[in-house]
Amino acid sequence: MRNQAQKLKLLFWLWPFGAFLMAVRNIRFKAYHPIILMFSFVYGYSVYMYSGDITRYAMHFQQFSRIGWSDYWYLLQQSYSGKEHGVGEFGIIATQPDIYALTLQFLVSRVTENVRWFFAVVSLVYTWLFLKFLSELLPEINWTGSVPQKIFFVYLLLVVPFYRGVTGVRFWTALFLFMVFALRYVKYNRIKDIVLASISILVHFSFIFPSFLLIVVHFVKLSRLFSIVLVLSSLVVFSVSTSTHLVNSIKGTSSLFGDTRIEKRIVGYSDKQIDAQVSGKVSTNNWYVNLWKIALLYFLVISFVLEFFGVLKWHQNHFLHRLYPLYIVSFVVSLLTINLGAVFGRFQYIFFLLALARYAILCGINLRNKHLRLVSLALSPVLLLHLLVAVGRAGFYTVDPLLLVSPPFVFLFTQSSMSLSELLVGH
Repeated sequence: MRNQAQKLKLLFWLWPFGAFLMAVRNIRFKAYHPIILMFSFVYGYSVYMYSGDITRYAMHFQQFSRIGWSDYWYLLQQSYSGKEHGVGEFGIIATQPDIYALTLQFLVSRVTENVRWFFAVVSLVYTWLFLKFLSELLPEINWTGSVPQKIFFVYLLLVVPFYRGVTGVRFWTALFLFMVFALRYVKYNRIKDIVLASISILVHFSFIFPSFLLIVVHFVKLSRLFSIVLVLSSLVVFSVSTSTHLVNSIKGTSSLFGDTRIEKRIVGYSDKQIDAQVSGKVSTNNWYVNLWKIALLYFLVISFVLEFFGVLKWHQNHFLHRLYPLYIVSFVVSLLTINLGAVFGRFQYIFFLLALARYAILCGINLRNKHLRLVSLALSPVLLLHLLVAVGRAGFYTVDPLLLVSPPFVFLFTQSSMSLSELLVGH
């Protein structure tokens, strides 16, 4: 196994994409992880900057190369205050109450004015955390290679598309940082893992909420009766409440942070005007894009309810019993936050990751369980839709076509003038 991985490292310098594909096929083995990390670095460096946050980071990166340490310390001290500072116009960095992106931009700008190195480092850090998450999970999976298990595992790998670590520098990095230590907490029941999970707040401030919920899971025992009340209540709220009521509730929490940048971002992220603008964009999407946005959530909600009330049955091991309280809480949070705007709705991905991981583990415990086969069969078209929309349609906008065929050093000299999506379909 190690010899084959070493050969792939040699192949990487000739054809990184080919080496990456073979490494992903063997992602369950740590010997292949360095190849995936190497490719992620090249992908970040070569990323096609098409629109959104990625272009804003690129636009403002040059400003960091023109400031000194005193300016950086000032920006750092003002990260969580509501005070407007006067050190340049740092756009997306200056308006976010997070330390990670600000610090990483500044440190990379000490070395180079080329923003591509920043995206390379961002991609490397994100991928490393993703692989750490897998490394915590893989020992719990009895790999049988069955078709249902492969379906669940492939979806687990792809549920957060590969490009999110670069196009969404902060949230998705924070997500996997949180998930690594959340899984360690489940395994070892240590307070220190809750503390380490809360470091994700420095990457994206919104992880104050899941970090708090991890504390709740530790100190509050979820009895069967209490769990039923939580699940039914969340289903009722999800079914009959308007997003206006939920948005007003989350805005109310902003007062806890006083006149700080966190308060401003909570209000901003839950702003109904912004939500209406996003909804307007959603309504112009193709039907399959709109279906993709809700398909996995509704599928996993239905599966959760059927299991919770005993319709779907299977055996669980010790790890899954320890995971179950966090799984229930993540389910409840997903239903309560789905209508809360662009960022808070993303917390459903904690539920997605836990649910898909559970199913992959369950397949290794219940080798011939008909219910798991039915769930995997029903999930297959949802996975196919995800591959087409999230991984293909959206992901190809970020891929430089040269990445698929060129050695890595080529990108030191040139990049394509169009994305893979533009090359394949013209836009």
